[in-house]
Amino acid sequence: MSRLFASDKISRNIEAIFWPIAMSMFLSSMLGFLDSSMVAHYSTISLNAINIANQIKSIFGPMYFGILSGIAIFTAQAVGKKDNKTIAETFGFGLLFITGLALVNFITVLIFSREIISFFVDVNTTVGTEALLFLRITIVNSIFWPISMLFMYQFRSIKKPKVPLYINTAMLVTNLVLNFLLIYGVGPFPELGIAGAGIGTVLSVAIFIIVYLVVAIKIKAQFIAKPKVLFGFKKEYALLVIKTTLPLVVIELLFGAARVIYTKMYIELGIESYTLITVSTNITNLVNAGVIATASTAGIVMGEALGQESDLEPIKKSLFSFMRKIALYMFLVIACILPFTMFLYKPNDIVIENFYLYVYILMIINGVYMVIRVFSSTFISILKSGGNTKVVVLADPVVSYLIGIPLTALGLYVFDLGVIALKIIWLTEIIGKLIISYYIYKQNKWANRL
Repeated sequence: MSRLFASDKISRNIEAIFWPIAMSMFLSSMLGFLDSSMVAHYSTISLNAINIANQIKSIFGPMYFGILSGIAIFTAQAVGKKDNKTIAETFGFGLLFITGLALVNFITVLIFSREIISFFVDVNTTVGTEALLFLRITIVNSIFWPISMLFMYQFRSIKKPKVPLYINTAMLVTNLVLNFLLIYGVGPFPELGIAGAGIGTVLSVAIFIIVYLVVAIKIKAQFIAKPKVLFGFKKEYALLVIKTTLPLVVIELLFGAARVIYTKMYIELGIESYTLITVSTNITNLVNAGVIATASTAGIVMGEALGQESDLEPIKKSLFSFMRKIALYMFLVIACILPFTMFLYKPNDIVIENFYLYVYILMIINGVYMVIRVFSSTFISILKSGGNTKVVVLADPVVSYLIGIPLTALGLYVFDLGVIALKIIWLTEIIGKLIISYYIYKQNKWANRL
């Protein structure tokens, strides 16, 4: 499989990075899908409650991603220069940066958990009560989860993507098994329902942070060093990293806030319509690995090339060809294969007429969105690779607030459109992002060597 598309040295390098990332993300999505279908069989209300509770990740998760993307820019270019000291210093700075934000996340959930859930649903309803319970149980993941992500991104940046592939696979299988035992109360374990799902998630992430650290030390990963090296970065370097990374954090915060606004509007359609969106999204997320892996690979490859001062044109050509192939295969999988997974979801406690037909239509809309996103996300990742992160704001969140959200709000509150029509309107957002990101990409002003 790893040589499915390769035809030259550049393509082989792209695939050597892409496939481990894609497989890691796919397994994550697959086990997440199985996890969600497991919860759905227990209670559809619980499924929606978890999705609502996880909306706090829509705010802080993208901000973590912004930090990780910024750190990855410097790591990738340092790898190209074979500068291990800078790689370690970048990791140390990233650890401080991301832990600081994680503490803000933890305190926010600790103090405002009830208000967070109340923004979406009444906490006195069944779904609201369960969402609040899940959010409070998983609060410690505010710390564990971003640190785990930092290790994952650093292994990818030093071109060892198979390490997080193996570790994430083990972590996710552990999570799945723990959830099964604790949700349903198998054997000596108590039946905890949604609380069991939360406990299983927390335990699995905590355990495998230790695994990440042990493996990094054992294989002598370039980003592991003594504290005086990790945190011995110069003030000037820290300011450069902050200057490059902060725009990404702001951009991702705006992106996450837009996702929260969409969720709020979709919930106002009613719990039945929101269930359709939840199920169709969970299914199509199985191929989201193609989007993330393509964009991540492009950023790593282009960042390394900038560090080595290589000719960028052949790399651009290979990446563009690779994008087209991934986008095509993704849509075929969504349209022809994933529909068979719909039947793993049985909305026993919510009666929806033509449930599977609506889910399939929404899956096709999601498929179109993902195909376009392969290109827009990859162009945006390339723009980030040169450190010119400020221009990315024009290609990402601004489009959500100027096009997608206003049109969706107009359709919902003025024209009283249904879930299918609103999701079609949602496509205008990703089309806008593609046009703007491609235009900025073609200007070639992003190709800076830090």
